[in-house]
Amino acid sequence: MKFRIEEKINIVAQIAPSLKKGRWIRRRRRRKGPTAASRLNQSKMKKRIHNKKSLEPYRKKLRHHGTTAEAYLWTHLQQKKLEGRKFRRQHSILNFIVDFYCAEERLVIELDGLYHMNSTNEEKDTIRTKKLEEVGMRVIRFENRSVFDNLEWVLEEIKRNFRSDGPPRLRSRGSTPP
Repeated sequence: MKFRIEEKINIVAQIAPSLKKGRWIRRRRRRKGPTAASRLNQSKMKKRIHNKKSLEPYRKKLRHHGTTAEAYLWTHLQQKKLEGRKFRRQHSILNFIVDFYCAEERLVIELDGLYHMNSTNEEKDTIRTKKLEEVGMRVIRFENRSVFDNLEWVLEEIKRNFRSDGPPRLRSRGSTPP
């Protein structure tokens, strides 16, 4: 009698893979919505290019230990002081960490110190600029010294690179602008 039960279990186990060693295993309910394969395809299609988690510690370090030129320019860009545009500091795009980024304008601002003034680093900066432009960013560069010596010119240059001359678009949540 015992032999027959085991034989039936083996036959059923071949037909129903959820049966193992005579015990039924509870099947998971099927999820409603996209399958794992379709989610994988969507993630390949929509590649995250902004603020990758892997670069977060580096961004924090750069934010806390920035140059004096970055800190000085930041006081004029933060809190939407420059024509109402919001800038982010030490923002990552692709695998690069840029000094300042305005998402509304897709504008990247880089400050270059003495570190960037040799041929190998200039080549790297050129490659970096090309890759950022391929993603649709506009990159403008200033020397650290020009921020201190001629801040008004630097701010005017940044304004000149804004796409629209008018005030930024209003983003309201359910209310209409006055």
